[in-house]
Amino acid sequence: MYVQYNDARTSLAGLEGLISVGGGLCVFDNDALTSLAGLEGLTSVGDGLYVFDNDALPQCQADALALRLGKACTCFSNDDTTPCDERGAQVRCGGQAR
Repeated sequence: MYVQYNDARTSLAGLEGLISVGGGLCVFDNDALTSLAGLEGLTSVGDGLYVFDNDALPQCQADALALRLGKACTCFSNDDTTPCDERGAQVRCGGQAR
């Protein structure tokens, strides 16, 4: 499943009913994306998790999603400077527990 190249998308609202992705989940190059809200119901990803080049997305939200799914994440070039809210508060950027 790809969510890519959308400069207007600020969240993943509308995907709340998504529980599983059989292949990979790729979220990349969405310049206005500030939140992974909408993926709260996601419990599994088959092939891989890729979250990168989302300039406004706090990196620790991507790290928190990977931790919750128990998946290694190819997560880079997101926003390392914005503190996370409660959705990403359980990890710091770099994957270390707070």
